[in-house]
Formats: sequence, C-alpha cells, structure tokens
Amino acid sequence: MNTFKKKLFITICMMVFGVMFTMAQTQTTKHIVERGETIASIAQKYSVSKEDIVRLNPDAAQFVYVGMELNIPITNIEEQKAITKEAAKESGETITNSGHTTYSDISKYEDNDENRWKFCFEIGYGFLKKPEGVSGSSWEYKATLGATYMITPNLYAGVKMGYNSANYIHSESYKGGYIKETINCHLLCVPLEIGYMLTLNEEKTFGFTPFAGIDTNVGLSGKTKIKEYGMEEMNKKLKIGGKIGIGARVGIHINLWGFNVTGAYIFPVNSKQEKYFGEDAYPEVTIGFGF
Repeated sequence: MNTFKKKLFITICMMVFGVMFTMAQTQTTKHIVERGETIASIAQKYSVSKEDIVRLNPDAAQFVYVGMELNIPITNIEEQKAITKEAAKESGETITNSGHTTYSDISKYEDNDENRWKFCFEIGYGFLKKPEGVSGSSWEYKATLGATYMITPNLYAGVKMGYNSANYIHSESYKGGYIKETINCHLLCVPLEIGYMLTLNEEKTFGFTPFAGIDTNVGLSGKTKIKEYGMEEMNKKLKIGGKIGIGARVGIHINLWGFNVTGAYIFPVNSKQEKYFGEDAYPEVTIGFGF
C-alpha cells in the first residue's frame, strides 16, 4: 500500500473509532423537571455537572420550569442502569435515551453474559479492479458466519469465519479465435469488526452502524483455466498458501428490520493481500443479519 493509501486508511479509521468512542461515552437519558427542582439539584441527582446539562439543553441556561424535558448525559453504563431502573420503578414506564436504549435493553445485561452474544451472518460481492489493459472481469465473493458481543447496548465487537475468493477472467483475440484465462483463488476468511449501532426509532427496526475491522485471508487452493478456441481446456493448480493476507475494512451497515445492507471499502495491508485481491482498495456490498 502506498503512502497516500496508508494515510487515507488511517484517517478513515481514526474518524470511525472517534465517532464510536464519543457515542459510547455520551449516552443520554430524559428527565422531566418537577416542582422545586433546579439545574443544580438535577445535576447532583445524576452525578453530572451543571455545564454538562446546559451543553445539551441550551434553553435551560437561564431557567427551568415544571414539565420541561431535559437531556441528561450518562457517561457510565452502571450509572445508567441504576438511574434507568429507579426511573422505571417510579413511573412504571420505559425510558428511552437518545440511542433508543430502553430499560429492558439494559436490564437484560444483568442476567448473564449470554444475553450479550448475537449470531451473525453475511454474504457479499466485491468489485476488484482489473489490471490495466486487460479485458474481462474481476470480482470477490464472500460468505461468513460468527458472533457479535455487545459491549454496551450499542457498541459491539464481532468475529466471523467463512469462505472468500478472488476471481479473474481475461480474454483476448488470437489468430482469428480467442484465448480465455480464468483464475480462481479460494481462501479461508476470518473477519474481525467493531461498530456502534444507531437506531432511528424506538422499535429499533431501522438505523445504521458505522464499523471498522480487518479481514484475514488464508490461501487454501487456486486454479488457472486456459481455453483456446478450438482446443481443449487446460487446467493448472496455483500455489497460494503461506503467509496470511490482511485487508482493512471500513464501512456502514444499514439496519432494516433485523437485516443489514452493507457498503464497505477493503484496503490491502500486506503484500499477500495484494497478491490475492490486487494492489488497490475496492468496494464491497453485502447483506446479512446479527449486527
């Protein structure tokens, strides 16, 4: 990967992880001002500063009134659990924060760690760049399954395992006929991923998830097929084993009723990845669920 590509990849990753970290650290909950309450007393109740409340509620800088709805920052998941449980007990209602994390979402994490795991599956197609001056087509096909672990109700980390392939077709005219060469590389793929889910409705049926991760690709087998017009097809095995190919993956999942449509870019990190999938970054489109 050249210097420009490295800088671009590092910049994108820093942006994605920065957004995730900020969101993970600034969960909020709602508070309805009651008679006798002030900004100071509300801040004390939630263990935050008056400035933090005013930052999220500029209208409260001058005064607050009974019935006014305030956004309160919650920076610790344990504090959020305690506050949400107390509010739910007092009101008998579900309280939702800006990330649409409900009391039931938080309380289920207290049962056991099993509730944090989710099964995930993904299948996709990548658009590999063709070598310059070569006619034909190049593509990647991927299918993986695994699990995601919910670090918080929105922040997750995941690992999957599956099949990946790089496919190239080259054809050209030759002595009034044609020669067609097909190259197929078959790989074991182990993607690692971290992302932050943003839901746009309380039912959590629609939202989007920015993510970043790496794909590790281990060569299993490869084959070259050459067919010349009027002659039998010739097959030749390729030796593609050895070092692991590593590609960085950055993109966004669009969450629709439990399913996901994903757009991502894959950047080669080492020479083995470049050998399998080319020297240039390429786009990938996938569908799946469990993120």
